[in-house]
Amino acid sequence: MFGSALKIPIIVQPGQTHHPRWSFVGVVFRLYFCRGLAYISVSGFVIGLEVGSVSVRVEAEVYPTEDPDKVFKAVKSIFPRLELQLRWLDNSAVVEGSGEGLEVLEDLKRMLRERRIRSAARSILKSSISGDLLVFYLNKQAAYVGKVSFTEPFLESPLPPIKVEIKSDKPEEVISWLTE
Repeated sequence: MFGSALKIPIIVQPGQTHHPRWSFVGVVFRLYFCRGLAYISVSGFVIGLEVGSVSVRVEAEVYPTEDPDKVFKAVKSIFPRLELQLRWLDNSAVVEGSGEGLEVLEDLKRMLRERRIRSAARSILKSSISGDLLVFYLNKQAAYVGKVSFTEPFLESPLPPIKVEIKSDKPEEVISWLTE
């Protein structure tokens, strides 16, 4: 995929909250993903960042008063690369999906950057680490209009939020990547 490019690993110390950045005038930077590795192409050289395996699971409960298509659209607007399905339960339904790799999180990362909430997101995500799992919640109504808004279950809205679970060998690295 990268030909004979030079691959140099980026060393990240435990507890480091961000990855080193380089800026040069006239240098083209490109980001690639392959099997749990993020590669940054810098004028022909490739720098690899290992984040380990990443799996993402998303679910959003659909209340009887909600339109399942709108809930599906809300989840899809934040995670368009996930294969979503609508699963019916007794009196309600759940929109759920899962995927592998950082590619699944690219749109979430872009939205955090565009809304300029990376610092707040970093803090929320760090507090959501439990072992090798990140669990956080997104506001369903904000997601419907293509915005990212973190929430707690049932505190800010009478509607259930979108639950996001990210499993990774290195959750701190995933947070750093999402919020850089």
